[in-house]
Amino acid sequence: MSPKIKKVLNLGLKLAILVGAYLFIYFRIRSNDSLLASWQGLQENLSSTPMILSLTGIVLMMIVNWALEAMKWQYLVRKSEPIGFFTSLKAVLAGITVSTFTPNRIGEFFGRVFILKHTNPWKGAFMTIVGSISQLVVTIVLGCIAFVFFAFYYIPYSEYISDFLFYALSGVVLLLAGFVLLLYFNIRILEPVLKRFTLKRWENVRAQLNVFSEYRARELMVVLGYSMARYIVFSLQYYFLLRMFLVPIGFWDGMIIIACIFFFMAAVPTIALSELGVRGTLAVFFMGIFFSDNYILADAGTFGALSASTLIWIINLVVPAMIGGLFVLQLKFFKK
Repeated sequence: MSPKIKKVLNLGLKLAILVGAYLFIYFRIRSNDSLLASWQGLQENLSSTPMILSLTGIVLMMIVNWALEAMKWQYLVRKSEPIGFFTSLKAVLAGITVSTFTPNRIGEFFGRVFILKHTNPWKGAFMTIVGSISQLVVTIVLGCIAFVFFAFYYIPYSEYISDFLFYALSGVVLLLAGFVLLLYFNIRILEPVLKRFTLKRWENVRAQLNVFSEYRARELMVVLGYSMARYIVFSLQYYFLLRMFLVPIGFWDGMIIIACIFFFMAAVPTIALSELGVRGTLAVFFMGIFFSDNYILADAGTFGALSASTLIWIINLVVPAMIGGLFVLQLKFFKK
């Protein structure tokens, strides 16, 4: 393939991604019926300086969130190609843009790696997957623990099952959390498993699967630490938004419900910009159970949960995706 054709293909693919991402965002926002109500509710609540400061803090937490992800990815890819923090951040933001219209954000794996100059794209993608697995592990482990607490305190399980069966099921859920952690620290088993399910003629892909055997327990712990820090940041964001929209819920109750929402979101296949509907539905469901004894508070909780879900979707996904479009232009899909 001649350099001229590569240049044209690079430009064409980058423009296609930009147009596709921005159009997807535009139509998703346009079809969002709850966005106007959320905006009106936000305007009503921004009449005081503390509320303005709170919203500013939430936006700053978005920056911290993606900065932590950039640090995590920088740490992961250093085995193949040392890069600077801002290069990593540009890659992360570009990945968000590419992932907006792909199922379960799989485009994020490949949206990042083309900013690397000397690393095989498949190797970069597998390194990115290690980071995503660590984030999923945190979500599952904390979600399992939170769901056991939620079921114990807020669901009248004794009306449906015996105490013994409830505690047995809770034990199974907690064992699942422990099993997920065990698998994560033995992530090297993915190499033989994936090789077994990939065609032998995919030599380029199979050759890069040894990435999963390169990370030691200490390194996986560092990556898990970054994922935990991110989880704390965006959980606090969600809680502060709930409080901004006057949802009458305490800190620990709110964090338990948020962990349950993230846990069940992880199990539902979605397109990135469609997560809003799933998150909103789950938030309403859990708030409905929490406020089941008070219909007035249930209404406030439902509206606040939908509004908080809408705003955190805009802050944490739409805004970074729009910014990431600028860095998509720096990706090189067809290299010399």
